[in-house]
Amino acid sequence: MTMSDTAINVFDWHDSKHGFGSIMAAGGFDAVIGNPPYGAFADEHQTAYYRKNFESAGGSCDSFAVFVDQGLCSCDRAAILGMILQSAFVSSPSMSRLREVMISRFRPLAFASLPYDVFAAYVDTVIVVAERLRKHKSLRDLTQAIVSLSVFPPDSKYNRQRTS
Repeated sequence: MTMSDTAINVFDWHDSKHGFGSIMAAGGFDAVIGNPPYGAFADEHQTAYYRKNFESAGGSCDSFAVFVDQGLCSCDRAAILGMILQSAFVSSPSMSRLREVMISRFRPLAFASLPYDVFAAYVDTVIVVAERLRKHKSLRDLTQAIVSLSVFPPDSKYNRQRTS
């Protein structure tokens, strides 16, 4: 068997022969993890495609929002999603549409704020872990949603204040 016989075009989500069609037809993946690319260039055709096919493709149409959106759509009914995201996801106005898409389907379980220099690129990042909500439920429907927050390094000023 050659590599071409076993290669999968990962963007061919619904083709059972050349993608993940049987998984998607069964509801999606049990877990999705990722570290989406940030700030990838998209030409006007790609941007139009993103805006047509992804709820999260807002004003800036950042590539990482589209990757996260696809991750959200790829999750089964009881799935767990884990992503390393730009910290901008948490507070940037340009990411508000992505946050809305996420809370319409998922309950955040944990946020872990990482040091700006944890990767070779100096980007503030946060790890987000969330679980898929039941169909027709959103985060706003829950009476409570306890979320774990971690800040690294563990001996940071924030963590010392919390434990004192």
